[in-house]
Amino acid sequence: MKKSGAITLKHGPRFGGFPSSVGGVVMIFCVFGAFINLSIGDIPTGIFFAVCAIFSAALFLDFRGVNIDFEKKQIRQYRSFLGFKSGRWESLEDFDKATLVWTRIRGRSTASMLSGSRRGSTSPSYFVLLEGEDGIIPFEIGEYSTHKAARKMLKVMASGGGFTTIDSYAERLDSAKNRRDEYEGRRRR
Repeated sequence: MKKSGAITLKHGPRFGGFPSSVGGVVMIFCVFGAFINLSIGDIPTGIFFAVCAIFSAALFLDFRGVNIDFEKKQIRQYRSFLGFKSGRWESLEDFDKATLVWTRIRGRSTASMLSGSRRGSTSPSYFVLLEGEDGIIPFEIGEYSTHKAARKMLKVMASGGGFTTIDSYAERLDSAKNRRDEYEGRRRR
């Protein structure tokens, strides 16, 4: 990841939304169509179905990410279709700080949903957001599974874009430590 110039953060496939669902169904249909037509010797139709399967797989995967150009002071969330990225560029000058936000995401496995169990698991997620003045919608840079990875992105935004950084998770850890120390101090008296 470069600290100046342009950087690209790839978030990978998202499998979300109606186009992705349609792409998945069409992909399955086209794979079967290609297999059946190629096995009976209808080569042109089989190749047509194979090409359609490739295009629908690209639609199904729905690759997303973020482009940041520190030199031009622009940022965008993009969608990639067969390597072509599209998305609206926004000005970095609208934002003045990069914030790390911690949250717990609760989820359930497919097996627990099918069995009717209410058991679930939680996992921590760390989001890096660009924030501006009131009225400006925060821009999500990315979601990270570790605090260390999110802090690394905060440092990139501070050095490349000159943003002030706020690590709300570190502040939360400090206040929890202070409460714990205060409790231990009272307990020892």
